[in-house]
Amino acid sequence: MPEDNFLKWCRIGLIALGLAFIATGAVFYVRSSDRAAAAEQWPRAEGQVVASAVETVWTTITNSSGRRERSRSYAPRIVYRFSAAGRIHESDRIWLDQSQSFAFQSSAREFVARFPVGSKVSVFYNPEDPTDTALINDGAPWWLLLFVVIGLLIGAAGWFVPRLFARTAERIASARPAGKPRRFIP
Repeated sequence: MPEDNFLKWCRIGLIALGLAFIATGAVFYVRSSDRAAAAEQWPRAEGQVVASAVETVWTTITNSSGRRERSRSYAPRIVYRFSAAGRIHESDRIWLDQSQSFAFQSSAREFVARFPVGSKVSVFYNPEDPTDTALINDGAPWWLLLFVVIGLLIGAAGWFVPRLFARTAERIASARPAGKPRRFIP
């Protein structure tokens, strides 16, 4: 029956898509967690903040109706210098694996106030590549786990929805008297 074949492929497609989401989320979460754990073992150097500001970031997106919309966020920018491996390095990376912006300028200013120009900061750096630095080891981003949750939901839909359609179709077919064609009413 062509309907059975269609439902079978819907199930396979949805389960495969769910598994892809789960695998993507899991791989990136594990990689990010491993990097955060490794960074905990990196040496630390004392650094000094040389610039501290809040930058306005404009993002343009196209909404579902095709209209372009601009949104504004506020990103902290902290530039610091430190000495490692006999050289002076300069960096502006705050977080180890992700950047962060704030919806409100006041929140970004509050964050930046923790790093005034001239203040001392603890910089952790990769001994194999001293340009790989950060002030904050933020661990693995929690939102990567959303890929796993979405994958589970898509996979569940792939498992249960085609079954529900098949059972509903069986009930409709068995409720119709044999030999009577279906009547179309506009």
